[in-house]
Amino acid sequence: EPVKQSLLADGAEEIGHAQTIAKRVHVLGGSVPGSGAFQSAQHSLQPPSDPCDVLSVIRGVIEAEAGACAQYKKIIALCSEANDPVTEDMCVTLLADEEEHKRDFEGFLVEYERG
Repeated sequence: EPVKQSLLADGAEEIGHAQTIAKRVHVLGGSVPGSGAFQSAQHSLQPPSDPCDVLSVIRGVIEAEAGACAQYKKIIALCSEANDPVTEDMCVTLLADEEEHKRDFEGFLVEYERG
């Protein structure tokens, strides 16, 4: 149940992250691609064949959060080089959220592996 509740909360927060990023892209004069252009590359987040395999879900979330953290760090470095402190600050805030999500699920992993 705690994993389920955390996933629900994180899902809503991830939508907020996407909206924040989309708004910034528009402010900078860009456009966000539609869902038809989206290609998922997060194979670890696909539902497990066993719907009770909580460990698989936890590991998938950790992998996805680690990927998000790495991506935000790349963007932060690029923003620093391009002298874009607004986008850099936004990404630092989003990175902190992702690091917290990752830490939470690492804690779940420890608990579930202990049994």
